[in-house]
Amino acid sequence: MEKPFFSVVIPTYNHEVFLEKAVKSVLNQTFTDYEIIIIDNYSDDNTENLIKNFNNKNIKFIKNRNNGIIAKSRNIGIEQSRSEWIAFLDSDDIWWKDRLRILSDFIKKHNDYDVICNNELWINKNNNRKKISKYGPFKKNFYKILIKHGNCLSMSASIVKKKYLVENKILFSEEKDFAPYEDYDFWMQIAKDNGKFKFLDQVLGEHLFHQESWMQKNKLLLKKSTLSILRHHVFSVQNFTNKKKNLWSHIECGLILNDITGLLFSKKYLKGLTELFKLFCRYPIKLTAHIFYN
Repeated sequence: MEKPFFSVVIPTYNHEVFLEKAVKSVLNQTFTDYEIIIIDNYSDDNTENLIKNFNNKNIKFIKNRNNGIIAKSRNIGIEQSRSEWIAFLDSDDIWWKDRLRILSDFIKKHNDYDVICNNELWINKNNNRKKISKYGPFKKNFYKILIKHGNCLSMSASIVKKKYLVENKILFSEEKDFAPYEDYDFWMQIAKDNGKFKFLDQVLGEHLFHQESWMQKNKLLLKKSTLSILRHHVFSVQNFTNKKKNLWSHIECGLILNDITGLLFSKKYLKGLTELFKLFCRYPIKLTAHIFYN
């Protein structure tokens, strides 16, 4: 069987209402040399019947219980993929119809990159606001930039060269404390091994924010996973000096303080003040510096 140009990996769980649009946005692509791998976390809605009704030979449907670790589903998608390039798509996002054609045309001219990421249109379904999100840019010492300034890529806007992942033994970390932000660690793994990133200044898809999206429901969990990933890369991967460790504890304080600010703005005063007291007990000097000098 001839290998497709792209393998589209879509993890899903109880997203029937969104998944149909996501899959159709792939099936409607003007470039058709792809396979779709859907990894379902044993949804109890109509997901399986929805996929069967597509009756498309290019769709591979896999059930896997990931226990809330989306990394497990994405890793299965990587392992099952047959193409040179893996395109990730979250089940509540969509691509514009020319996305894969534009990417394939670029790759045919510039095949020396390991990760390619395009811009997206962000749509907030809760307030109907829209804005263009520009990712990147790529700079020298990109690994340290990702640690210092945070994630600047989107899962649904990125494709990765499978050969690079295999040769460097890179997969999504299934560490529980990294969920649900394991893609941040994934990009840092690639950057640390000198992977070449390319950011295309073109909007080629839509990223949806809604009540059921994990970013809306788990903002505090997102912050905690960010801290876990940063601790891992600062202490275990990089083994920075004590001076650097002191710097990152300052950053940790800032991240937690941002979370507390969010609680206070949401009028969750008791919880916010409780977390502020805990933070003060842990980092009295750094917290003072954040409040008076930042």
